[in-house]
Amino acid sequence: MLIASPVSAAERPASALLNGNASVGKISIVRVDRRTGKLVRNVSPSAALERGGTFAPIPAPPVRITELVEKSAQAHGVDPLLVHSVIQVESNYNQHAVSSKGAEGLMQLMPGT
Repeated sequence: MLIASPVSAAERPASALLNGNASVGKISIVRVDRRTGKLVRNVSPSAALERGGTFAPIPAPPVRITELVEKSAQAHGVDPLLVHSVIQVESNYNQHAVSSKGAEGLMQLMPGT
């Protein structure tokens, strides 16, 4: 089960989803491996820190996109974190993104769908 963090949408990283046990402090981040095109997940900042690594926070998405996502997600009964995760993976918040197959926009939808 995924849960949202107890902070406002503007403060939380869009692509970071808390583990089902919020007290654990582990975060799963979903990203696309640019080399293979496959999704990579379960990057745990706390585990990286335990091994002496560092963790750079994910920048917040543009405010106008966050507002649009919140409004649209509420209107359609969808978790805004899910929408933000799809946008992060598909276009990295580039509203002008176009895939080699013709998918367009933030969520990389095919025209006509």
